[in-house]
Amino acid sequence: MRVSPVARGSRFGAASSLCRFLAAVAACLAAIPGQAPGAARERVLPVNLRGPQDNRVCFACHGEPEGAFPRADGSHPPARVDAPAYAASAHGSRACTECHDDVTTIPHGGVAPVRCGRCHPDARAPVAVKPGEARPTEDAHARARRLGKENAPDCADCHGTHDIAGPAKQTSRVHRSEVPATCGRCHLEEYRQYQNSVHGAAVAAGKKDAAVCTDCHGAHNALLPVRNPDSRASPMHVPDTCSRCHESALLVKRYGLPSARYATFRDSYHGIVLKYGDISAANCASCHGSHDILPSADAKSRVNRAHLAATCGECHPGASENFARGTVHLMPTADRDAPIYWISLAYRIFVSGLIAQFVLLVALDLWAIRRERRRGGHSA
Repeated sequence: MRVSPVARGSRFGAASSLCRFLAAVAACLAAIPGQAPGAARERVLPVNLRGPQDNRVCFACHGEPEGAFPRADGSHPPARVDAPAYAASAHGSRACTECHDDVTTIPHGGVAPVRCGRCHPDARAPVAVKPGEARPTEDAHARARRLGKENAPDCADCHGTHDIAGPAKQTSRVHRSEVPATCGRCHLEEYRQYQNSVHGAAVAAGKKDAAVCTDCHGAHNALLPVRNPDSRASPMHVPDTCSRCHESALLVKRYGLPSARYATFRDSYHGIVLKYGDISAANCASCHGSHDILPSADAKSRVNRAHLAATCGECHPGASENFARGTVHLMPTADRDAPIYWISLAYRIFVSGLIAQFVLLVALDLWAIRRERRRGGHSA
């Protein structure tokens, strides 16, 4: 049952009264004669939250402005939790102690890191891991944390804490339109480049199909370091990753994208060499860039006609303008790149005819051998 803002406000007011009552009880306990110093602080109340309706026990202190109720030792409780925001969050129907399961009494000390993986096992939450040897199947963030990089993000850095919203909600940090900004909180330079790229501009224009970080890199256990051969962004998999959008008939038609880019790459020298495992061969990102991709018509694009020689020269030192004069994604027709088209056609006809002649020759030879054997049998 949803609670109206008025009722919710009165409930939190009652919770504040509860907290003041608890503080008064603590003060009385401290005044009891014969108690050793600090004994009052050891007297605690058990916590047994049966559902979200009991969260008022927590909000009695955590729902107040920070520092409203100082502890006996002069320290202050943690920062305030926005109770209405929590009630509207994805976890609003949960009791606080379902996440903070180490809190069993009031007052309590510091809380342990939340283990999101208890409820979200498929996410393999990179939280509360100890430094040690990284596992090959761990995502990039979990691997970093296990190797001791404490500034590596955990679940809360991407999803939020008490205000978590589902990815379908526009206000969520992991909504498609917000993913780049969320990742950009740590990956500053990549985010700056992405904002100025063709994909970033499309997202800013409200095009929901435009690629965001997770489309290329994955999320959770699919987000692997680029050096990992299973990563979507590893050299071997970059063409397949790009083809999910650029080879989609629906997206090609909807946005007027050039067609057959994946097929023409696979048929090229670079595509063939990469297919057989040479990761030094050029892939999509080698020519177009990664976070800073721009349309070829843009004067700053790596694949703009004016920059092709320099782009090719990164792998082919000394490449001149003549080196890059031909069509890159070659798909010759009788009207475009006609010489290549007719030569290729003639070559295919020649090779097909040659193979047919060999097949015919072998068939005639086998027929002759069989005929000679039959003659020999009749003579006997």
